[in-house]
Amino acid sequence: MLVIYSAPVALPRASIRDSIRITHGVRPDEWTSVSLELPTASGSTRLRSLRRDDLLRFAEYRADPVLAAYQRWEPMTQATAETFLSETVNATHLVPGHWIQLALGDGASDLLLGDIGLYLSQDGTFVLLGFTLARAHHGKGHATRAAALAVQQAFRHPTVTEVRAVTNHLTQAAVAVLMRAAFRQIGTREAVFKEKPCVEVLFARQRGLSGPLAHADPLRQAP
Repeated sequence: MLVIYSAPVALPRASIRDSIRITHGVRPDEWTSVSLELPTASGSTRLRSLRRDDLLRFAEYRADPVLAAYQRWEPMTQATAETFLSETVNATHLVPGHWIQLALGDGASDLLLGDIGLYLSQDGTFVLLGFTLARAHHGKGHATRAAALAVQQAFRHPTVTEVRAVTNHLTQAAVAVLMRAAFRQIGTREAVFKEKPCVEVLFARQRGLSGPLAHADPLRQAP
């Protein structure tokens, strides 16, 4: 299953020190919202704003208990999904201290396959990445391409120097997606998730690293 926790991530002390050093060189007036270039696409995968007509597909996979097992959210009712979608529909800006939820769509039909979450830190120096892909669309490379597209959008913010993500060590498909999208593992930590002990794997990708978009439609059969 291809899921990354959609919640702010506390990283190891060394990374925190790096963020503090970066912040010293950034003027507060630069910590502003930035418009994303949407839609954008790679191969058969499109990243765009969520729309109201995505509701049926969004509600269907967000109600899947298998997907929800490794997410911060619980399976959604139709009403909950509709409320969530209404609050994020047509979102186009990264705003400090807030999440933005984007649609992961099929490149040809534009039908919704999943969604991507991006959280811009309060000081504007890093972005947290989370994603969910409906199980019917696993194994086609959508998650890898969408993650790479999301990283490109995150780095549109001039003060963002790093994109971060965290996943449960049991979700090996999600770990593989991040590795293919040029993230590097920077640590692990013991945690309690949904009342169960687990090991979380921490990842980061710094500005300037090349990713899978440098190649033609990579890993067609990847998650």
